[in-house]
Amino acid sequence: MPHYRFTTFIRTCLGLWLGGFAVASVLAQTPTGKAPLLLQRIDSILYGVDLLSLAVVDRHHVSGILVRVSAAKPSPPLDYNHFVVDCQGAMRLAQIASAASPMDLTLTGASARARQQAAGEFIAAANHTPNSAPTGKQHFKALSTLDGSRALALFTCAAMQRPGQAAPLAQDVYDNGGPSDLRTALCDLQPDGVFVTREDVTVRFSDSEKVVSVNQQWLTSGKVTDSEISFGSGNARWRIDRSTAEANLIDANGKVLFAGSC
Repeated sequence: MPHYRFTTFIRTCLGLWLGGFAVASVLAQTPTGKAPLLLQRIDSILYGVDLLSLAVVDRHHVSGILVRVSAAKPSPPLDYNHFVVDCQGAMRLAQIASAASPMDLTLTGASARARQQAAGEFIAAANHTPNSAPTGKQHFKALSTLDGSRALALFTCAAMQRPGQAAPLAQDVYDNGGPSDLRTALCDLQPDGVFVTREDVTVRFSDSEKVVSVNQQWLTSGKVTDSEISFGSGNARWRIDRSTAEANLIDANGKVLFAGSC
């Protein structure tokens, strides 16, 4: 799954709709110039990383710029986020600054030197622990799927170890990234407003983090319980019974609009 220039590949992401959520179509990703690499889609927001912004701060920390783009309005980007990842042990990530322009991420502009200095100062402050104060590590947060931090950290740490393989690494994170207990089901579902069945729609879910992805699109509407996987917004939701593998589209009144299987 290659990568287009960030302002171009979004046009291929609008996809079909299943019960109120968009299903992303196949994206192309080819790192050209300063185009960010696509790492994740959450609802209608695309998360990409500026490959040229990645910089080693010290033995364990890497900083860079995350770019968020709306699939409905590709340009301009929603924002730019200066981040730093602790790649040692259980990876953690911190957002140092967020701005509408990369020029505003530091007080002295968008230079790599300015960002690296800001990241170094942030790490030093986070590691400073006065005797009467709790650890400064609260600045770094545990990774999560639905805020983009897991995909970003996984790619960043891997890319710094294998810089020549950035494109396939980004593809792997986009295709397969998620909690370690992620499971996959192939389901027959029906696109919204269409009387045909889409076979083998990829539904991925995690019991530990209670998140759901459909055809590589993570959904904030997704819910996971011991008995059911559900997703969708608006007047109807998909419900997959985990004991029978039946997939039903149910409206607000409880009426079954479509019955499929996984």
